[in-house]
Amino acid sequence: MAMLALPFLVFGSCVPETTTSGMMPYKKGFENLSSVTIFGTGTEKAEELYLNLLDDIGELQKKYSSSWTVTFSGESLDEALASYDEQALEGYDDAVAAMQGLLDEFETTVGSGDFGKGSFELVYVYKVSRDKVLAESEEFTFAYSGSNQGGQEPDPDPDPDPEPSGPAKFGDYYYSDGTWSTELDPSKTVIGVVFWTGDPTGQDPTLKKDHPECTNGLALAINGEEFSTWQSNFSAYGERVDDWVSANTSFHSIATTVEPGDHFNQILGYNHTKAIEAFNAAQENSGWPVDAVQKAVEYRSAVPAPSSSSDWYLPSPKEIFIICNKDVDNIYYYTPMVQDNMLELNKVLATIDGAQQLGTDELSFYRTSAEASYYDSPSYKDKSYSMSFIMAIISPNSKTFEQSLVRFVLAF
Repeated sequence: MAMLALPFLVFGSCVPETTTSGMMPYKKGFENLSSVTIFGTGTEKAEELYLNLLDDIGELQKKYSSSWTVTFSGESLDEALASYDEQALEGYDDAVAAMQGLLDEFETTVGSGDFGKGSFELVYVYKVSRDKVLAESEEFTFAYSGSNQGGQEPDPDPDPDPEPSGPAKFGDYYYSDGTWSTELDPSKTVIGVVFWTGDPTGQDPTLKKDHPECTNGLALAINGEEFSTWQSNFSAYGERVDDWVSANTSFHSIATTVEPGDHFNQILGYNHTKAIEAFNAAQENSGWPVDAVQKAVEYRSAVPAPSSSSDWYLPSPKEIFIICNKDVDNIYYYTPMVQDNMLELNKVLATIDGAQQLGTDELSFYRTSAEASYYDSPSYKDKSYSMSFIMAIISPNSKTFEQSLVRFVLAF
């Protein structure tokens, strides 16, 4: 029997719609744009005014600041995130009104009170953002300048950039105004302790480009130490951050072997941190940011650094080794494994109110900003370098290990 050939009819098309999906981090809160203080002898009232103001601002930060991550899917990024954007903006007007109310109250207090000598200025904005800024308020400027109220004369022409009294030394106190001293100055705010002296811009080209004035040394933050993964969602990313950095930026590589000739033995924490900040800021990396560097960025708002510094960053292997042991040419193969610098720094930290000692955790693994690399071996993609301050050993450590610590440094 002959087969009847039937035409193949197409009644419609089933082409799938193009969609976008992923994870998006959100953040909202008050951001400190600048912080300047000029205190000295006879400025106790102004300092008390300043500290009370910080407490009030801190309460608003707790109430109106938060960060979270959402999972999205839709035809376009903005369409998929529309409802999340709307939720993120809830409370924006209340936060702005609360800060404006605090500013009005502060100005009334300053106008009717007697706070004598001294001066300060704090500038904040309220910002809601994801991979872009969704809303940003006008600046809130809290300023006080010493007057002759109460019979006290103001400091004549105060110097906004006071000069330190000589070259920095290991163990010096580093202050919020960018100065340092060997003896504690109770009239100033300590934010760091000097752990290395010299010119770090000679080793870090990014630091030299951004902050050529930072040629005096490095300082360790007095606090801010907490547990952190390096990259908690590494399993979803599965590659080295350095691969993205090398393909998309001009920063120095953040991946290194432990060999003497590699940059494992260089002061490069500022470069590494800035490279990772670029990675974190890219939309395609929103689902797997480097958590340890995010915490460094958050610390900058909590403890403002002077404009004469690099601001806070996550140290490189060489820098974290110096903090624990001392400055040597070959940190991986160096013996003896001791904590010489850590012990001396702890003596200084013990004299500072609110400071955290080093090496108090059972393991005391401190994270660095460098990824581990064994040439082209794929087995090291999931590791960055950490140093045990208990054993005084630096080695590759899982990026997702939750019991490693972060502690930040700055160049000045």
